[in-house]
Amino acid sequence: MMPLLLLLGLVSVYPKSLDNEVKAFVEHEFSQVLAVTEYPNYDISVTVENFSFNSSSAVASANGDIKIKPAVVANAMKSKAALWSLRITIAHELGHVMAGHRFTTAARQQKHELDADRRGLEYFKRLRWSCKVWVERRRRAAEQGNVDAEHDREAMYEQAKRLCSEDATRKDIGE
Repeated sequence: MMPLLLLLGLVSVYPKSLDNEVKAFVEHEFSQVLAVTEYPNYDISVTVENFSFNSSSAVASANGDIKIKPAVVANAMKSKAALWSLRITIAHELGHVMAGHRFTTAARQQKHELDADRRGLEYFKRLRWSCKVWVERRRRAAEQGNVDAEHDREAMYEQAKRLCSEDATRKDIGE
């Protein structure tokens, strides 16, 4: 019998001049979520840089690469709460990449945001991470209101509550 070789996707972190500890941290956090996606062998580029065209902490580009703000990473390396926030962001952005989302109209983008959140929450479940942290983050965001036309924070919160509740119900009935 031949041994089974499991090849996981490659996470390339840029810029190359990034501190090795930060680079290893980003690679680890992205790799563990990537491993449970629909395409765990996907090669992804993550660029840690500031960008001003979007109020988000991270963004997936049309070619599937992800940009994430340095402050988000730095905070996650120091704080458990910020780490969970980063993991939600990673799962959400990988949801966009795995679904092949491309930015279009605001109405279509709202559907993409909900789909990316649904996928990201599923990755959390596959990793056996509590979906309650996701629901809490979405609740806090909904309380702050929408920051743009693409992100309906209330809809994202309601979906997270429903999906997390469904998971709890399945566990209660032994599924």
